[in-house]
Amino acid sequence: MYDKRENLKQIDLLDFRNNKKQLIISYFLRAIGVIVFGYIFLLITNFLANDSEVVLKELINIEIKSLPAILSIILIILDVVFVIFLHELIHASVVFLTHKQKPNIGIRGLIVYAAAPENVLTKAQFIIMALAPFVAISIIGSVLIFLLQQSFWPWVFIPTVANAAAAAGDFMAVLWALKQPENAKFIDEGDITYAYNSQ
Repeated sequence: MYDKRENLKQIDLLDFRNNKKQLIISYFLRAIGVIVFGYIFLLITNFLANDSEVVLKELINIEIKSLPAILSIILIILDVVFVIFLHELIHASVVFLTHKQKPNIGIRGLIVYAAAPENVLTKAQFIIMALAPFVAISIIGSVLIFLLQQSFWPWVFIPTVANAAAAAGDFMAVLWALKQPENAKFIDEGDITYAYNSQ
């Protein structure tokens, strides 16, 4: 299949829009990510809080004594939604900084995505764009754990883990991109990414 964009020949695609198998794998990886990254960030938190051992129960306790329980639940949901939105803004910022394109941000099913359909990305640019939110938010979360009092830690720990788990689709995209030829080009439509070879 030939694409009009810069005479590129499509060689592969990662399709979360139409390929149910790839979509289900991404959801499965997100579920596994909650466990894996929950444990990793628990270890990081214990390392940063070197004066006492922190248990997971303390890091998921969102109770605010002066508020009704339902309000604490609503607040943690808003906290996680904000971080997921920040995740997509970081994707979008990388596209804007590297290509001066205003990216598209959208939602399809349970997937929120930032797309750069007007630009052709190199393999390195695509991988940096894919990994930037995971790296940036993980660092921000770790710094906040270090700086804030322990009572605030659940409000950092939970969204940081949620962000890392949500990055499962990004990790899938990176692994997929690494399998492509070294000179491959990529066009990212958010829930579908195309790999091309130059003519």
